Amino acid sequence: IRYSVRGAITLQADNNITMGTAARVNGEAAITVTADHDKNSSGLLTMADGSVINATGGNIIVTAAGNVSLAQMITTGNVEVTSTAGAATEAGDAGGADVQAAELTINASGSVGTTANPIETQVAQLGVTSAGTIDVDNTGDLTLGAITAQGDVTISVASEMIVSDAINTGGGDVSWDVTEALHITAAVTPRGGPVP
Repeated sequence: IRYSVRGAITLQADNNITMGTAARVNGEAAITVTADHDKNSSGLLTMADGSVINATGGNIIVTAAGNVSLAQMITTGNVEVTSTAGAATEAGDAGGADVQAAELTINASGSVGTTANPIETQVAQLGVTSAGTIDVDNTGDLTLGAITAQGDVTISVASEMIVSDAINTGGGDVSWDVTEALHITAAVTPRGGPVP
């Protein structure tokens, strides 16, 4: 499907939302996607590799009870992804980074990305809360906001990174791979090991 409008777009379902490979949701204002709209703790957002949500300059807000798989979300605004009882996963590599935005905020009760398939981003600011591990691979300069996890936090940045807010990992390690300068201006508290 291809769905394009100039105004805001709201997609909601009481259960799952699935976007196939050819699915395109294009807007010029905010796009809100809600699985589990009736709040019965049942609802996944599944984006097949190749599917796209493009809000141009509007914000993208995605909420699901279960897992959220990210194919491609594009905007010059901000993206917020929430999974109240699941993980945030990477759907595939078609079309570039999974999230291309000014700022990305992810809140998940499970892990965010995996070691084998990190969430691929092209964002200027990132904040993540996860009850599991966090694996993110960013292209471009990145300002790292508040990061809270209950496992390892692995972030790769193909450019410069500024740590501007507290990093807490519960029982996990912190691993950063930054190709240019790394600036730390806030507390980093890994409880499972040292910061490399």
